[in-house]
Amino acid sequence: MVTMEDIAIELGCSINTVSKALNNKPDVSEQTRKKVLETAKRMGYVPNSLAKSLVTKISGTIGIVVPSVTISVYTEIVEAIMTRAAKLDYSTFLAISAGKPETEALAIENLYRKRVDGLIIIPVDHKPLYHKSLKVFELPIVYVLGDTAYDDSYFVGIDLFDCACITTQHLIDNGSKRIALVCSTRSGFVTNIEKGFKHTILNNGLEFNEEFIFKPDVSLAPQDAGYEVAHKLDYQINNFDGIILEHEFLYFGLHRLLEQHGLSCPNDILVAACLGIREKNSSSLSLTSIDISPQQIGYDSLSMLMDLIKYNKSQQNREYKIKSEPRITIRKSSKRI
Repeated sequence: MVTMEDIAIELGCSINTVSKALNNKPDVSEQTRKKVLETAKRMGYVPNSLAKSLVTKISGTIGIVVPSVTISVYTEIVEAIMTRAAKLDYSTFLAISAGKPETEALAIENLYRKRVDGLIIIPVDHKPLYHKSLKVFELPIVYVLGDTAYDDSYFVGIDLFDCACITTQHLIDNGSKRIALVCSTRSGFVTNIEKGFKHTILNNGLEFNEEFIFKPDVSLAPQDAGYEVAHKLDYQINNFDGIILEHEFLYFGLHRLLEQHGLSCPNDILVAACLGIREKNSSSLSLTSIDISPQQIGYDSLSMLMDLIKYNKSQQNREYKIKSEPRITIRKSSKRI
């Protein structure tokens, strides 16, 4: 293995000069820096990241915690983060919480022990107990999609209370009067979706009942979660003329259930989703939704985390939250023929 000493001998200079050039220190001439870098590349020098992390106290790793990787929105956010992180010479650790607070807390504890420089989390709960503890230890955290109840949290995503209000109001404006909500058993943003749904129903003078809210297991694969939705709605589907979905993937199974009961969307039941993937909401699905770009959310969350890490883990002059404005895209599923 080539060392800095080998490079110094090759160039006839000190190890200190080689070290400064490789670490981009200012007190080295550009000519010397160029010679060192060219020689290091030619000799096949590989930096010792462990030794560097001990000096800089930066490990070059980040942790990502998500409820599931079977949900396309989560998967694409994770892929965007990991792809961009690799270009920044950062390694990533991925942990799955399975929608369980205790699993999420354990995953975060393990990542902290790995000395990651920061965390990006799609939270299970809107008021995670670990938040204040990690603030004390000055570990930067960026929450994605699921905003928290803490004012001092960093967040990238969309206001899901507004998403629920907009989609629910859209179905009401198009004639729906008995609307069901289908959302995950646990995720940090379900609370806001439920609040937005309830607020809009009551604001329009319609009947609200907690039994109108159905929750499939978030840890299931998309198709399985869709079938669980169908199972839970099976004997009540005829009671509703509108359905709001948390994610577009929950439409799996629901469509099949409608066919089994001789119902059609949108003639008998209008359907809209609070979250759809802008690039992948196909014409065959044709589901009315608030479309987001998971890739952009992934990029923005990593950019925010990198800033937190770079500026001594504090960002007093930076916006705490990046929220995209929800815009509904109306498709076939909510247009009565």
